[in-house]
Amino acid sequence: MECDSQYLERVLDNLIGNALKHAPWVDIAIEARTEEVLVQVIDGGEGMDEEDCKGIWTLGYRAKNRKGKSTGIGLPYSKLIVEAHGGQIGVRSALGKGSTFYFTLPWKGDG
Repeated sequence: MECDSQYLERVLDNLIGNALKHAPWVDIAIEARTEEVLVQVIDGGEGMDEEDCKGIWTLGYRAKNRKGKSTGIGLPYSKLIVEAHGGQIGVRSALGKGSTFYFTLPWKGDG
C-alpha cells in the first residue's frame, strides 16, 4: 500500500481522539481485504442521529452532543486525506448505541 503515513496518522488520531471524548471504551479493527484495507474505530458512546452523521463531514459543523472544544475541522480534514489516498470514509451510528467510524484504503501495485 502506498500512503503518506503522517497524514493517515492524523486521521487515526482524530477518529480515536473523538471516540475517547464520547465513550467509555473504544476498539480499533483493521481488516485486509482483497482490494482494500478497512480500518474501524468502534465506540460505546452515546451515538449520533442521522442529521449529525451527515453533517459532521461538513467544515465547521459540530454535532449536537459534542464535548470539549470542537472546531468542526477534524472530520472534514480526515475525509479529504482518505479520499486523496483513493479511499472512502464514513460512520454508522445510532443514538444510545455508539458509533463506528471507518475508512478504506485501496491496495496499490502488486499488493
